[in-house]
Amino acid sequence: MASARTSGLRRATDGLILAATIAFAILWLLPVLWVVTMSLKPNTELMRSTAGFLPLPFTLDNYIGLLKLDTVPRWLMHSLIVSVTMTILVLVVSSMAGYAFARLEFPFKKTLFMLVIAGLMVPEQAVFIPLHTMVSGWGLHNTHFALVMPRVAVPIGVFFDDAVLPQRSERTGGSGRH
Repeated sequence: MASARTSGLRRATDGLILAATIAFAILWLLPVLWVVTMSLKPNTELMRSTAGFLPLPFTLDNYIGLLKLDTVPRWLMHSLIVSVTMTILVLVVSSMAGYAFARLEFPFKKTLFMLVIAGLMVPEQAVFIPLHTMVSGWGLHNTHFALVMPRVAVPIGVFFDDAVLPQRSERTGGSGRH
């Protein structure tokens, strides 16, 4: 009897948690939905009022005007170059460092790993000004290199690779070793 009561209480608690999660998700999405609907209003209507969720009259002129700008394809190309380059380099560097920490023995391994993990405690915002000063001093301001390189060696990637590589070897039965 007690287990049926506990099970019912557990289901009720799970239902309340799910309802609260859905409510918070809707609250989080409301501003995004509002911005999208406002983008579908004509600019003259936006100058009068930003109230309401229904964009009446409905128009795509703002998006058409954006796509007519000559700079948009260039912005997209720069974003593509930076994101693809950064993704590939982060994967390569993190994998190599994670492999070294997971499988190799070398002096000061634990100390170096603790330094890497300590890097997780430094918020990215704390290094914006020093990075800007450093990159400007090197004359690399407004370059792809300045956007990509400071963020290639991310501690979280090294940490995950260090945690996953030993498990991967156990699952495959060490088949990758000679």
